[in-house]
Amino acid sequence: MSSEPRILPVGANLEEPVHSGPDEGEWTVALKRLEHTARLLSLDNDLHDMLAQPRRSVEVAVPIMCDDGSRETFVGYRVQHSLTRGPAKGGVRYDADCSLEQMKALAMNMTWKCALLGLPYGGGKGGVRCDPTTLSLTERERIARRYTSELAPMIGENVDVLAPDLNTSEREMAWVMDTYASVSAGRARNSVTGKPVSIGGNPMRRDATGAGVAAAVRWCADHDALPQTPIRVSIAGVGDVGLAVAEHLYRDPRFLLVGLSDVSGAVYESDGIDSETFLNRLRHGLTVGEVGGSVAIERDELMAAPSDVLVPAAVSNMIDVTNVDRVQAKVVVEAANAAISAVAEEHLLDQGVLVVPDLLANGGGVVASHLENLPETAGPNDATNLVVPKAISTALERATELATERGISLREAAMMIGVKEVAEAHIVRGLYP
Repeated sequence: MSSEPRILPVGANLEEPVHSGPDEGEWTVALKRLEHTARLLSLDNDLHDMLAQPRRSVEVAVPIMCDDGSRETFVGYRVQHSLTRGPAKGGVRYDADCSLEQMKALAMNMTWKCALLGLPYGGGKGGVRCDPTTLSLTERERIARRYTSELAPMIGENVDVLAPDLNTSEREMAWVMDTYASVSAGRARNSVTGKPVSIGGNPMRRDATGAGVAAAVRWCADHDALPQTPIRVSIAGVGDVGLAVAEHLYRDPRFLLVGLSDVSGAVYESDGIDSETFLNRLRHGLTVGEVGGSVAIERDELMAAPSDVLVPAAVSNMIDVTNVDRVQAKVVVEAANAAISAVAEEHLLDQGVLVVPDLLANGGGVVASHLENLPETAGPNDATNLVVPKAISTALERATELATERGISLREAAMMIGVKEVAEAHIVRGLYP
């Protein structure tokens, strides 16, 4: 291990800043980041303009019959940002804040992520604007099936492959796959990923995103960004991803889990939470508040609790202008998409905090999804446990080397690599007609 840090937590210092002023919408930030990256790469304006426009953006009505006999119409979205390197790939979410602008930003981010990880996909993202906590199981199913039927002409394994996302799971993917099969002569197996193992899913897919985030945290420890041990870790949001991160890290003696939170509350213990017992209870369906056993704190207080690594793993903008001044961690690993607002990230970088962005940290899910639809790795196998950490580590190596060479942040370096790969693919393929 070298005596000098190989990771440089520096901010944007070339030409104009990516973002200044109050927090802005995700699509505005995505466009600004692309514009900044285009300048760093000296892209032609026409190529930049092409990359800034999603290939397809669709809004659909999703009417269903509710359990009480009434009818309700929800709004669904699907954005295919790029099809240049392969079919679009991305999740479908149920969320009250779902919007077309948000889907465009997430789909664009997915394009760069897939390219950065060397996967043959473009970025896609979709969702239905609803409050899933108010829906019965049958209502959730009707939404999934109607949403799929509305989008059927523009999805499929060669066009757009759907996957789970916020508030959806393998259950919803089974419904999507079954519905799509009815309009595709049965050719639906590879139209979705993240499906149940019994119908061709990857048994490692559920934990793959968290495994990738944990690999990113370990990589930071291996490369001198976190030299002391034990390394104290707080995870804000122990849903599927956050819980998997915690389970992977607590087995490594270098790490000490000190803080965990979910929608029910948070716990913090400076000497370490009784990880195995606590995590086992969470895995069996209890919430953080129900498990107890450590010092309970307000959920928002976890951001300010002392730790070496903070993993925001729940929703977008968990760290923003309202709480960024309270963050004490030396490293923040972005497990949730856009978990750190652009303004907050600038502040963290200015304070010398290393930010490992979502582009680099949370790609384990899409790597596992790719494996799921490969014939030689479909079904029960252990390939995901080997491939996901390797893919994340390789991407971090490339981004760190470029960041050090150019004096830029890890996000800027990751963006440069991803955008360059997609731009070169555009040039090679040309335009038709």
